[in-house]
Amino acid sequence: MQARKLLAAGKDLGEVKKAVDYSFRSRRKYAENFISDVQSIMNSPLRAVLAQCRKYHYYRVLRTWPSTMLATHPVLKKNLVTARGYVAAKLAKIKGPPQWFQDLSPALHNVRELLGKEAYSYLISLVYTIPYYRNAMREIAMFLCHSGLHDQGLAVFEALLSSYVPNERPPETQIVIYLQMLMFGSPEVQTNEKIYKEHVRWSQHFLQGEPYKAYTNPLTTNRRLKIGYTCHFITDSVATNSLHAMLRAHHRDRVEVFLYSDEPVNSKNEAIHGLVEHWRDTYGMDTDAFCELVRKDEIDVLVELNGHGIFHRYYAIALHPAPVQVAYYNYACTTGVPSMDYALIPGGIEIGHLQPYYSETIFHQKGIAHAMPVSDHFPPVSESPFEKNGFITFCSFGQAHKVSRQQILLWCEVLKRVPGSKFFMKARLLGEPASRAAFIHHFKDGGIDQSRLILEGNSDYATLLKCYWRADIGLDTYPCNAGTTSIEATISGVPIISLVGDRYCSQVARAVVESMGYPELQCQSPEVFIEKAVSLANNKQKLKSYRHNMRKDYMNNPRISLDIYATSMEDAYYEMWQRYIARYEKRAENIIKVTV
Repeated sequence: MQARKLLAAGKDLGEVKKAVDYSFRSRRKYAENFISDVQSIMNSPLRAVLAQCRKYHYYRVLRTWPSTMLATHPVLKKNLVTARGYVAAKLAKIKGPPQWFQDLSPALHNVRELLGKEAYSYLISLVYTIPYYRNAMREIAMFLCHSGLHDQGLAVFEALLSSYVPNERPPETQIVIYLQMLMFGSPEVQTNEKIYKEHVRWSQHFLQGEPYKAYTNPLTTNRRLKIGYTCHFITDSVATNSLHAMLRAHHRDRVEVFLYSDEPVNSKNEAIHGLVEHWRDTYGMDTDAFCELVRKDEIDVLVELNGHGIFHRYYAIALHPAPVQVAYYNYACTTGVPSMDYALIPGGIEIGHLQPYYSETIFHQKGIAHAMPVSDHFPPVSESPFEKNGFITFCSFGQAHKVSRQQILLWCEVLKRVPGSKFFMKARLLGEPASRAAFIHHFKDGGIDQSRLILEGNSDYATLLKCYWRADIGLDTYPCNAGTTSIEATISGVPIISLVGDRYCSQVARAVVESMGYPELQCQSPEVFIEKAVSLANNKQKLKSYRHNMRKDYMNNPRISLDIYATSMEDAYYEMWQRYIARYEKRAENIIKVTV
């Protein structure tokens, strides 16, 4: 700060350098003291931790300390939530609840009972340990959504977004997280109409210029189409198993494939440049430069794979740099983004009735819903664990923010009807003590003691896949089904029971199990879900059959073919391109008529 002031005042570089050096020395000294104090906390009992909290305001350290670090410090991990609650209680007595928190009462009226004492103490600590009220509201909303209370969390998000006056723009991260979470709330509360309106409302800001209207692309179909994919997660584990295979399978005599990678350049993505003919590193590239690159490449069909996330290319999409623009893969409802022409929906998912709730034209891909190969990541299929354990182990290995309290209560009904069974849940959020406490409380409210739960946090991908060796039956989430997770389970010999709905995100499981030849695993109601899960748990021969045959059935299924999948993708792109040419020619014809 001092250096910037000196520069602004026109001081010479020598003085500026002295100020910078002093700043770094000060920060280094502060960092050394900070590390020393934190190390002392790590080796202290709870009483000392709380004393440090009172003396040095280390409740902020306790609030933000990464779960990966907590895992290596059992004392702090064990007492983290208690310490937070202690600090919050002290501050509450001194200050009393702030007005903005009192205003949230309608959204939070029963949250104390739904979360349980431990998790609710953490929520209260957020009120007093985050200085700026909007940041505190965001953290509360996120915590509720990550603890199974999506509708309550969304209500807090709505209060947060409404706190901005008309000429004040909320931070984009708040908006995209809110839009994502809408898909995970109760369909009765977060209706199709509401999801559509909110996406359209908050996506209008992406249009920050005049869209392109003229293109140099040849208006022909008897050539290779230029397909551009934009993605910021091309090297993660999900992309490795699915996107890589799709990109590799494209027929080079039909399409010319470009990948616009918004990941930082690293050895991982350099090693996979050969997946496509043209690799473009676009990390950090601004919207105008990105659009000019797409136009220079003369992309015919631009496919946005990111969805509403922390990073996306919606600002570019709104300017329409390519004649045809498509939303695909990582988002299961409308994007609401101006100039997005199509939402490409995988085969087996029927949502034509939802067209009024899509700003894009829904385009149903013909054929199969997926074609993920059995890669070297997958370990051998094990024997059914119930044979060794003597009890059934149900599981859920998907992302925990998909898991609602209502879903857990449904799982509990299954567990209560299968005596001695256990539930194995593995997700990153279970490494967070407060979220973990909330999930344990939901199971307790459903009548399932913690002794019947196996709860694990994040791990590397290889370890995750080996966890299927310890599971007999998967229980899916609703309203947002598992996608890649259901395929991984099938390849591992673990059948997943799924509840199906009318939305895209609620039909993913149906599309997967039907394409693999197991339609009996889908359910149309909660009652059928319970019945099928209990029946399968009691049918040990059927479980053994699934275990021994699912991977072989998957690998030998002619419907699960990368070649067929790539062909259906390319057919969709060609049909979209033909529609574009037809519209262009129609406009040209109308212009001629008006001119004459």
